[in-house]
Amino acid sequence: MQVTIGHLPNSLPYAAKTPNIMNDVAQFLACWASGAPADERRLLKSPWGNINFTGETHVSAAPDLVPRDSRWNAGIEPGVAPLVEFLITHTRLVTYDSCEGHRYPPHLLIEPAVRRVGILPRSTDELHAALQLGRMLSTAMAELLKHSAVSFVAYRTGLHSVADATRVWDAVELEYRRSHGTSWDDYFCDLESASSLTLAVLKVLAGDVRAAE
Repeated sequence: MQVTIGHLPNSLPYAAKTPNIMNDVAQFLACWASGAPADERRLLKSPWGNINFTGETHVSAAPDLVPRDSRWNAGIEPGVAPLVEFLITHTRLVTYDSCEGHRYPPHLLIEPAVRRVGILPRSTDELHAALQLGRMLSTAMAELLKHSAVSFVAYRTGLHSVADATRVWDAVELEYRRSHGTSWDDYFCDLESASSLTLAVLKVLAGDVRAAE
């Protein structure tokens, strides 16, 4: 596949993500390195695919899983799993949050959720790699999705830790948003093709943003 990058922005925009908090970010990263379970609380799934503590649609909190946790495959929602797996395997970056995107019956009166993945850099080098990845993906996907109901957005945000309120951790978010003037029906119709295109682009770009071992 030919990927057109063009002119890269100097940085990614910063946007607050609320809520964006973890019990203990430092412990989570230590468990990511060691393979020990970071969070042993239960996993439940809602009728509409949400995986979290309670199996309800309105609950955003879910166990903090690491790849060697036996519940890893069960805890990553299927629609976003290929992107998560590619990021951790081929770029060696840490993912701390993900959602496959959900739409709900009208009677629930809940706004649909978009597909997204959050990246948590462990070092300055990884932050630079994640920012570079976000910039390159944003530029390439803007061209590939210009006629799609899905828009790809990458931005920088902060992750808070309950265990250490004095520090805000840098994070990079990759999101598939609904394009202006399109419907949610169109968004979910185009979402899988947008994800497939992202993976194709990542296969071209991954070597340029691989984090240090």
